[in-house]
Amino acid sequence: MRIGLLLSPRARADRPAVRAIADGLESAGHGTWSAAVESIADCTARMERSDLLVSLGGDGAMLRVGLAAAAVEVPCMGINFGRLGFLTEFEAHDFVGRIQDLDFAAGWIERRLLLDWAQVRDGKIIDRGSALNDIVAARGQVARLVDVLVHIDGVAVLGYRADGILVATPTGTTAYSLALQSSIVHPAAEVISISPICPFRNSANGLVVDAGAKIEIKLSGFSEAALTIDGTNLHKLRDGDVVSCRRSARTVHFLRFGPADYFYRDLADRLQLSPPPRS
Repeated sequence: MRIGLLLSPRARADRPAVRAIADGLESAGHGTWSAAVESIADCTARMERSDLLVSLGGDGAMLRVGLAAAAVEVPCMGINFGRLGFLTEFEAHDFVGRIQDLDFAAGWIERRLLLDWAQVRDGKIIDRGSALNDIVAARGQVARLVDVLVHIDGVAVLGYRADGILVATPTGTTAYSLALQSSIVHPAAEVISISPICPFRNSANGLVVDAGAKIEIKLSGFSEAALTIDGTNLHKLRDGDVVSCRRSARTVHFLRFGPADYFYRDLADRLQLSPPPRS
């Protein structure tokens, strides 16, 4: 196999571990190349010639690699050098010890939903892209509520006075969405989660909609606001801008080796959910 290794800053700081992974893969008969995850946009040609893209980092790096992998239709996998590592498949120290016995052909593919988004101003698209985790439209640095209006399939459904609004894929429901106390959604579910951010009325409800729905968000009544994609890409919003999002035709293919029911076990383990009370 031809394997691309995309390294986060934390992984690059641990040279012995990265070297052990690269050497182990090559001794097992795989060809490798490596690059900083920040330069992934310059690696398209090499990614297209690869059989697998591996993120060496935490969940943030995995998000960037996942989007890039979907664009070139190559599966991806994560090796955790970060903290939580909820999206990754292996811890760095565990992977080194398993390389020689790992049969990549024995893995299975988990498909994760993507969202395509567009920022529309005066009826024209001025920016667009994709998100694996979430799309957030929210106030800027000025601590002032904004007016949020959400249309779903052309119908005005939700209206808030709030700090903003979050639209999450099932993958994203274990990220910022979880901090908003929204429901966790299984990654195989065909739905999109919509959650208000600090609404003026605590009774304001979120909504879970079919993955095929077209969602349009309009913020107004603000001095500054921004659109954030997967927690990193920031785009300034003007009063009257519309953010539209809907399911992408592409999906991210995660290479997995554990049991298919891993998700609930990881929830209990990595998120340290409370065990059920004893009877």
